[in-house]
Amino acid sequence: MNDRLAMTIPECYDRFLVPVIFREPARYVADYVAALGSEDILETAAGTAILTREILDRAPKFRQYIASDLNGSALEVGRRKFLSSDKLEFQTCDATNLPFAHDSFDLVVCQFGLMLFPDRAGAYGSARRVLKREGRFVFTVWDSLTRNPFAMVLNRALSEFFPEDPPAYFQTPYAYHKTDVIRGALQENGFSTAGADVVVRSSPLGDPFEFATGFLWGTLFREELVRRGADPHAVCDHLARAFESELDQTISLRFLLFDGRRD
Repeated sequence: MNDRLAMTIPECYDRFLVPVIFREPARYVADYVAALGSEDILETAAGTAILTREILDRAPKFRQYIASDLNGSALEVGRRKFLSSDKLEFQTCDATNLPFAHDSFDLVVCQFGLMLFPDRAGAYGSARRVLKREGRFVFTVWDSLTRNPFAMVLNRALSEFFPEDPPAYFQTPYAYHKTDVIRGALQENGFSTAGADVVVRSSPLGDPFEFATGFLWGTLFREELVRRGADPHAVCDHLARAFESELDQTISLRFLLFDGRRD
């Protein structure tokens, strides 16, 4: 596993986290998107393009597809999954302040990004502005910590390792899940909600040490470890042991899919 030290954060994320917790949700979302038959698609928070790849595999007959993210390094990793002949554009931009013209897309899609945006109202408003009338904003957010066992184990194990100052870094992704709050935000920003589905998928855990490596080397949390003066190898070992002892080999992933229609 020494090669992880030579990998960038997006490369570690793509190698160690995507197969366990992001691929199955992406397949579900891609099936949902393919059924819509959208022609002009914008993906925000595309990251390393796991959802992008799944959508293109299912719905190749679009007119325009732009995969965007604020992190250009992540997009570079995602670009490697496609041929130069693929009808796809990558663009580095902020989902809360999109640089596209009004009424440009009939679908904006975002997997597990909205709960991380510092300006969610900006993300809703920006998505509405670039959507055509009756266009759809389809996005997913994780359900709560208590309904995602892997996240519970992750946070509890880190709290055990740092008992005097437990990190809150991995609580944020699971804190924006209340359906009434999200529907209210959609309505306040000019969307009618066509659906809000609770989705449960299962995924193989694989190697617990690799999964732990993804969280510690594949996210910005490794910068917090440096600030804390912690030994990342020791933290990784502790986390891997927790995953191995407390999680089944097949883990449950629970998330919410929202489908807002632009009024």
